[in-house]
Amino acid sequence: MKKFRKLMLWCGFGIRSYTMLKILRMARLTIFLVLLGIAQVFALESYSQATKLTLKHSDTELEKVLKEIEKKSEFFFLYNKDLIDVEQKVEVDLEEKNIIEILDVLLADKDIRYYVFDRQIVLTNQFVDTGYTGQADFIQQQGSVSGRVTDSSGLPLPGVTVVIKGTTQGTVTNANGNYSISGVPENATLVFSFVGMQTQEIEVEDQTTVNVTLLEETIGIDEVVVTALGIKREQKALGYSVQTVEGESLRKVSGVDVGTSLTGKVAGVLVQNPTDFNVEPTFTIRGESNPLIVIDNVAYSNKKLNDIAAEDIESMTVLKGATASALYGFRGERGAILITTKNGSTNETGVTVDLTTNTMFNSGFLAIPEKQSVYGRGTAYLYDINSDQSWGTFMDGSIKRQWDPIAKEFREFKYLPVGKDNFKNFLEPGYITNNNASVAFNGNNVALRTSLNWTQNKGQYPNSMLNKYSYTIGGDINLDKFNLTSNMSYTKRESPNMGSNGYTSYDPMYTLLIWSS
Repeated sequence: MKKFRKLMLWCGFGIRSYTMLKILRMARLTIFLVLLGIAQVFALESYSQATKLTLKHSDTELEKVLKEIEKKSEFFFLYNKDLIDVEQKVEVDLEEKNIIEILDVLLADKDIRYYVFDRQIVLTNQFVDTGYTGQADFIQQQGSVSGRVTDSSGLPLPGVTVVIKGTTQGTVTNANGNYSISGVPENATLVFSFVGMQTQEIEVEDQTTVNVTLLEETIGIDEVVVTALGIKREQKALGYSVQTVEGESLRKVSGVDVGTSLTGKVAGVLVQNPTDFNVEPTFTIRGESNPLIVIDNVAYSNKKLNDIAAEDIESMTVLKGATASALYGFRGERGAILITTKNGSTNETGVTVDLTTNTMFNSGFLAIPEKQSVYGRGTAYLYDINSDQSWGTFMDGSIKRQWDPIAKEFREFKYLPVGKDNFKNFLEPGYITNNNASVAFNGNNVALRTSLNWTQNKGQYPNSMLNKYSYTIGGDINLDKFNLTSNMSYTKRESPNMGSNGYTSYDPMYTLLIWSS
């Protein structure tokens, strides 16, 4: 009897276990089907529901609003202008709304019905029987287009972009040049584009297979540079790197020396512009100073950039390191600056007269250090007539032997400060003015140009003045079998009463600071 009870209990437990297992399997299948259905719903509505747009228009044509929606999203509108009045004015002010909400507001009180099929939206007149009965009818008017893209030699082109014109819907070709794109309207145009190839547009019409051959795109390069022999060649054919600065950019800020205008315009070229009066800048090309100056294909060892007016420069090319050495030998081991001057050759024939002037003013020192006028020459509160320091004895008016800069001799007189703010009062406003006049003639076979430049630089020291005059004349004569090019220039500099610069007694700044206490 006990064994029978155990058998009954075991059988009952087994039946209940089998029933529970079956129920669990059915529950898992049900949950899977429910999740699959939810995923399909979200997949169908993902783009139209997830895409949020912001539109703000007042008294705007409907067509412009539709184009803005296409521009901001992947939606594409299909409509017949004979049935839809897209020129009518609409108003809309919505933020972060999906396409359904936008169309409900945009087309409210309008005789327009819309159908949304994923990213395609069909607009039709609600009083006209369009024959659309749902999504199936719309899809029948679309189809898939496939084909192969090759180059002129018949080789396949992978990575070619194929896009339906006016939309963002598209695809790319595979490794064999094949492509396939679905959802193509009957009147669509396919655009085939690839880097280095000419873009082609093909109308689909009723075709299901479109094979395309892309042709190479030829790009013309007109930029030329001048080589060591003065022969102009295309820059891509040189085999070395050059950097060219056009003369127009050099003339935007024209100082005394055209070299200052190169500051920050060429990579690897360091221009150090001194603050002293009438001191030319120094050039360092990749760590090497004193580059070779080449003007109109002639190398100069004694020519400076400040001998050339910025108005006379057509272009300036910088050669670096080994490049300059290969062209000019040991003279170009520190780099080279190639200057091409104007010769009158322009796109227009006839006579051209140019008058230019510009002026820059020196703002002076940004800050003048404060100085004391209580203690005189010396250190440790002791007077020293030969000392350059000003921490000597107190200037109390006692009689001491001192240097008289006016009498230019040592003599005894009262030890008192000779003034206050002498340094500030000593400086004067400075300026740089550039004036240029040029006349150019360009004919069929002859081009001539002559120019006169006057540069005046007024320094901040009294009586510090620089006048620079330069005259240039040059031109080209084109004959049947050869060309004749000639250039001539003359430069004169006048700088009377020019003082020295630096830490020396001949520098007015040095003397002023020493004796102004």
